Amino acid sequence: MSIGVARSAISSVHLPIDRCNIGSHPLVTKLLKGVFHRRPPCPRYIETWDVSQVLTYLQHCCPANSLSLKQLTLKLVTLAALVSADRGQTLAALDLKFMTKHWNGFSWKVHTILKTSSQNKPSRTCFWPAFPQDRRLCIVVYLKEYLRRTSPFRGKEGGGEKLFLSYRRPHRPVGSTTIARWIKTVLELAGVDVSTYSAHSTRGASTSAAAAAGVSLTNILKAADWSRESTFQKFYRRETDMDRSAFGHAVLSTALESA
Repeated sequence: MSIGVARSAISSVHLPIDRCNIGSHPLVTKLLKGVFHRRPPCPRYIETWDVSQVLTYLQHCCPANSLSLKQLTLKLVTLAALVSADRGQTLAALDLKFMTKHWNGFSWKVHTILKTSSQNKPSRTCFWPAFPQDRRLCIVVYLKEYLRRTSPFRGKEGGGEKLFLSYRRPHRPVGSTTIARWIKTVLELAGVDVSTYSAHSTRGASTSAAAAAGVSLTNILKAADWSRESTFQKFYRRETDMDRSAFGHAVLSTALESA
């Protein structure tokens, strides 16, 4: 919380002291400045992990029909988190009744109330694109195999219409906590430091990678369901080790160009 926000919060619930709002009182001001210097605010993640590290791991988890149901589930949910930048809550809400097949992928309408839902905001729509350039990373390939594999569990007595089901019997629909645990398992297997990064970090990692690749800010905000650029820039856009070295390498490379 910033000093200004803290002052406003204090002033809104207390009567003036010494003829001044308590949030502007010299003693309160000094206290808040001291807190700021003792524990300056900082984002949870200063940098992020390299998406290619996880994708390289997922490339080795193939082909789809050779994977166990657990391996297939974990790969599909991680690919979904990366290509859509969706929260675990959104992934857990995906329902086959609202899935639409397109020539270049699948789209989903989410009619469940989500964290960002409001009366003036339309239902969330997410898109999973086909990636024929590399079938090992094509989410459509793994989605089709997953639907084929889980079809016996679905129905009135089984998993129903929710997309993601437990890979253990009785194969019930799973919630956002399970989705997060699955993603974190894959991150750890791929070598990401899960003591630092949570499953939710896929949103920042994927959108930061998209920005570095030149995807427009408009498309990034739409994909991640953010209404303001400041949300992305302040809380999610982070550099990788490779990004941070780019500036210095560019400066030093001028020596090679002039040689």
